[in-house]
Amino acid sequence: MQLLARAPVGVDLDFVAVLASSRSPVLAWDRAAKLGLFLQGRSNTNELHRLAILDGHADGDCEAPAAVFVSTGEFILACTPADKTKAAFHERFLYDLTAKTLRGSVRSPRQAVTRLELQHDHIAFRLANGECYSFLADAPATLFRAQVAEPPSSVRFGPRNAFTLERSARKGVWSITERSGAKPQFHPFPPEDYLNAPESIGPWQVYGNDLHFATNFDSTNTAKGAYGRFNTAARRYEMQSPPELASLSATAFYVDSTHIYIGYAAELASIDKASGAIARSPMPSAVRAILVHHGRVYAGTDAGLTILLDGAPLHYFIHPDGPQLLENLALQTSR
Repeated sequence: MQLLARAPVGVDLDFVAVLASSRSPVLAWDRAAKLGLFLQGRSNTNELHRLAILDGHADGDCEAPAAVFVSTGEFILACTPADKTKAAFHERFLYDLTAKTLRGSVRSPRQAVTRLELQHDHIAFRLANGECYSFLADAPATLFRAQVAEPPSSVRFGPRNAFTLERSARKGVWSITERSGAKPQFHPFPPEDYLNAPESIGPWQVYGNDLHFATNFDSTNTAKGAYGRFNTAARRYEMQSPPELASLSATAFYVDSTHIYIGYAAELASIDKASGAIARSPMPSAVRAILVHHGRVYAGTDAGLTILLDGAPLHYFIHPDGPQLLENLALQTSR
């Protein structure tokens, strides 16, 4: 039996969620497992009210279930399908505290934060469903409607905007073209000495005159994770591949005057430009966007939003009603 959640919801009552299975350890809420939802007395633990005992998903749609939110009247369970082509979701259970009964449940898609922007004193973000919101940098609890553009299909950079980064419609990979003379000059990546390498230009950012980026790749034994830039003055790629990052394919990128930040499938790396020191922070899921403002690192992930202040994380998920940014119960209690 696995305790998923225990939280105070009444004057002397706790909400309790447990997962019981014929298999050990309990890894999924599947046909071999049952989910129990209860209200239990805090001072008198013998007082127990059963809200529901629910059969698991027969299709294996809820691996590694995690309680992300409990309130007076609602419990949210995060589920990850065994079939990775399916989207992760939240199973929301609504209950009546007074009647001590379960009112029902509803499945809602888990919203990923795919883009982040600084808009004056607000942090703006875009969700996977296209909705956009913002919040004051020091007050993420209150959201405002916002506009955040979709990722561009091309960008011009360098002196006189002579260089263009554009995505091939046929191959779906990024390439750089220079148009400063009579004929366009092409700067393929990987460069000629790595022409057979499987890496490609991954997440990128224009900083100064140069294009900075990290590489990404499909799973392969010969791929090498790296980061660097296209130096427009020298017209060449300048890359680094530290051993601790060489096996990782990048999903997000950000650079400022002192650091380089790279997001991966389950972590975020911060690289000190001066010393080369690398700090790695675990993330709840793949990082899709990064922004740094006033010492805080904001990471948009498939699970929501993580804010790092002095290396200490606060994890939030997007509640479908409102919507709201709410602290992720499972991730906060695991710190």
